[in-house]
Amino acid sequence: MHGMKRLLIIAESFPPRRTSGSFRIEGFFKYLPEFGIQPAVFTASSPTPEPYPGCDFHPASHRVFSVPWYSPGKRWNSFSAKAILRAFPVGWWLVRHIERREILRRLTPSLLAAASEFRPDAVLASGPPPVAYLLGELLHDALNIPLILDFRDPWSAFHNTYYRHWVDYLLERRCEARLLRKAALILANTPTSAKMFRTLLNVSSDKLAVLTNGYDEAAFVSAETIPPIFPPDQFTILYSGVFTRPDRHPGIQPFFQFLGFQYQPLRTCNNLRWPGYFLDALKQVLNDYPDWAKTLRVVFVGCFSQEIRRLLKSFPIPSVIAVRSPVSETVSVRMMLDANLLLLLQVGQWHHGRDFLPMIPGKLYSYLRSGTPILAPVQKSDIWNLIRQFDAGDVMEPTDVQGIAEAIKRRYLAWQQRGAVHRLPPPGIQMFERRELTRRLSELLHRLWGSQRSSPSATAYPTSSSAPHLVFRNATASTGPVSPAEIPGH
Repeated sequence: MHGMKRLLIIAESFPPRRTSGSFRIEGFFKYLPEFGIQPAVFTASSPTPEPYPGCDFHPASHRVFSVPWYSPGKRWNSFSAKAILRAFPVGWWLVRHIERREILRRLTPSLLAAASEFRPDAVLASGPPPVAYLLGELLHDALNIPLILDFRDPWSAFHNTYYRHWVDYLLERRCEARLLRKAALILANTPTSAKMFRTLLNVSSDKLAVLTNGYDEAAFVSAETIPPIFPPDQFTILYSGVFTRPDRHPGIQPFFQFLGFQYQPLRTCNNLRWPGYFLDALKQVLNDYPDWAKTLRVVFVGCFSQEIRRLLKSFPIPSVIAVRSPVSETVSVRMMLDANLLLLLQVGQWHHGRDFLPMIPGKLYSYLRSGTPILAPVQKSDIWNLIRQFDAGDVMEPTDVQGIAEAIKRRYLAWQQRGAVHRLPPPGIQMFERRELTRRLSELLHRLWGSQRSSPSATAYPTSSSAPHLVFRNATASTGPVSPAEIPGH
């Protein structure tokens, strides 16, 4: 590894956690050494609430610094104090600000110890959560090394964030803008996200790049060694992932929003990543063709709430619905290859009344690679563009129950006539393979380092004898089946 540039990645999500974000960082972690960059990861040691199988790394030369990321501060153990502050403008942001400062205070010694050990030439901070960006800023300020911000999802415009008041949003935006100014490179993972940075956040195109999520070809190679999971005499619709709890009845919320409360910079509808419209369409299909219930199956794979499970169990023909616990990435890919139709859902977002969805579900890239037709009732977005670009399935408005039903009928009838068909990856999909995406990241990094006037190797790295407990482990992904967080601190 002598002579290689060193990149420290700060990311709360990393295996064994399983999210599209952890897959993204895993890809960088696995493949960067092939392109002359030695990575290390500073991540959370907190266990995921729901363990996922097959997510462990195996020994190699890569370094992971695992730290206890979250620990409630004693000052905020009183729920009532937080609740009172959160109820008022500015107080909402103040609570969030103090909680972040507490995390930064605890993690700073460990981060500086990791930097002293690893001696990075640059730091890449990947979020959410935003505290990862703040840790990256801290290291950038302390060591004068380039800061790369990797936005897997928006920060101030995150779809699950309701600001108590628009003043809280402005305070959050100010914090975000400070980091955007300091960053040497900003990575957006969708074209619409990049557009948001340019138009809403005034980021210069010179330091903005689109680097999407992707799929891992190794998982597809491994999946070919697994026997088929779904019987060929059944038409299987597969949904793999999560659902978003639907929005509550607005009540008098529009009045409060008129006054600036419950503010959202991008209007969000969570109901669109909820299976209700799809299940209505499925009922319609089975009402028109009752005999299809014998051979049509819908399989939902993931970690679902009891509310979701009750909804699925209440379907009029229970034998059609199957719910499975989370599986490894290799098994998930095998399911995609065996299925006849892949269901894709996503929340809806709008800016000034126009479609503006800056997110793409990470699993879409694996869906595309599988070659299995996709059923995507989502709003017009980058998702539509990708599916149409690869002629990969059917897209329609998320509330178009009739359109969803017609697409299911059309795919089922085609299956009845032709049976299971061997499908090939669509031409050009290789641009979204994680090794290829990592190659593009390496080009951006080498270009950035080449433009630096002073050598980061001259940095005086700090030491910390007071660092809290750090777990150091060697790790990398195996070549076999791979499964699939203001510098006020210093």
